Amino acid sequence: LHLDENRKATLVVDVRCTPQSWADFGALGYLVGQQAGDQVPYFRFAPAQRPCLDELKALGAAMAASGAVALYHVHDVTPEARLGDVVEPDAATLTIESLDDGYRALDGTRPAVDLVWIGCPHASLMEIEQTAGLLQGRQLTSRLWITAHRDVIREAKARGLMEPIKKSGGRMVADACLLGAPLEEMDITSIATNSGKAAFYLRSRHDVQVRFGSLERCVEAAATGVWPA
Repeated sequence: LHLDENRKATLVVDVRCTPQSWADFGALGYLVGQQAGDQVPYFRFAPAQRPCLDELKALGAAMAASGAVALYHVHDVTPEARLGDVVEPDAATLTIESLDDGYRALDGTRPAVDLVWIGCPHASLMEIEQTAGLLQGRQLTSRLWITAHRDVIREAKARGLMEPIKKSGGRMVADACLLGAPLEEMDITSIATNSGKAAFYLRSRHDVQVRFGSLERCVEAAATGVWPA
């Protein structure tokens, strides 16, 4: 991929639905990764939709999990796609009409939630800020852990974002990934997450039930102990 000729897109992804949440971008990434394998996708979203960095992160992480995508382009968003034509003339086309199949594959059915995990890949300041806002004034029934880089946690603390998380019963965990944690020894049998990557890998690495959905649904599950209907 350090060679220009290997960075050309070989698969055009025509996204005809409108992803709204980080979980939506994770579901999209899961679907595309399954089809793309190790190809280089080129995404075309609706003209008004310009994914932010956190949405691109969720998309790329899920594609690398369900497939082997190491590089992708987004029309008029990513640097090379803004500079010129990066699509091979004979590139195939994949059309995504709905995210439903992605959610059906990643989301389970068990109502009870032992732990909510935010931050796979590690949470950004934006993710921490939104989680803190949703936790404001609430008390948690289930455990909620946010994994992030220690520098991001330090900045979150400086901005006053840690207080509502700690007051609710949530926990920040630095420089860690729960995919390598001894979940069974911690009596964790069900996890909710808004990460497509986490939802994909948790099933293969641990004997746990997984619920997958938006950050709002994850926080609600942490507050009530049950995945919202």
